[in-house]
Amino acid sequence: MRLNNPFVLRLWVAWVSVLAYPCFAADPDYAIKIHRPDKAGMKFDVAITSALKREMTTSINGRETPAQEEVLAVELKATAEIVEVDEAGRDLKVTYVVEKCVKSSGDKDEEILPRGKIFTAAVGPDKKKTIFTTPDGKLTDDQSEALDLVADLPAPDAALPDELYGPKSRQKIGSSWSVNSSAMAEDLKRHDYQVKPDDISGSVKINGLEKANNVECLNITGDMKVAKAKVKLENDPNNAAITMKNATIDSNFSWLLPIDPALNHVVAFGTVTSNYSMGGQTPDGGEIKRELKTTRMYEIRAIPIN
Repeated sequence: MRLNNPFVLRLWVAWVSVLAYPCFAADPDYAIKIHRPDKAGMKFDVAITSALKREMTTSINGRETPAQEEVLAVELKATAEIVEVDEAGRDLKVTYVVEKCVKSSGDKDEEILPRGKIFTAAVGPDKKKTIFTTPDGKLTDDQSEALDLVADLPAPDAALPDELYGPKSRQKIGSSWSVNSSAMAEDLKRHDYQVKPDDISGSVKINGLEKANNVECLNITGDMKVAKAKVKLENDPNNAAITMKNATIDSNFSWLLPIDPALNHVVAFGTVTSNYSMGGQTPDGGEIKRELKTTRMYEIRAIPIN
């Protein structure tokens, strides 16, 4: 076949263009929408596991007392119905029908609520704590403490995750960006943390695509660290002389976010470790030092029920 024939040459150029197109096609970019607003009436199948570990060491005049350690792990499987939301789509009130709700403390497993039990989580009057109730009255303090690990609600004045971790533009697979340290410092004030933006670091990255419950999702991971912070201690009459010297935070997280920003599927994993250094004087003038470390691990799956 002679390529100097004009008709043959046009066919050849067209064919080469078709073959070469995939090589030059632009990689797709994606809108990153972390917060997916809920609406009243939405229902979800939820499976949430969360564990909290507290470790504390104390030394008085250089002599260490026995270390203290507490571990609490809670698992909740239930059907959740959104009852009330705010203007941003944050949940203000959610009702759960329990399938499984147990806690583990040390070597002991204990049922928190039986299968079929209904409880409601609602933002309290102080707009900070979550209040848990059942149709036949309030829950015990131990039950509420356990549920707070798996069913606590965000404060209405909390920053949306997009303000803290979201990028300013569409992103491609493999791209990364920094957390918003200024917004993070401002949001931490809600927890009585005083942090300078320069002491906050972290990044977020799109690793690839992954299916979750037959929904195409973006696999996103990230970290956030607070190198130095001041924290206001709660009043403790037994330790009135102890003051906070420094606090740090180290968190890692992984999300599967549906590519379609209209979908409310939630799959999230993470760990948050906080360290607190405290010190002061004993009533007789001695020196006391205390180190507290808290580690919270969580896994959340919330799948909409059509």
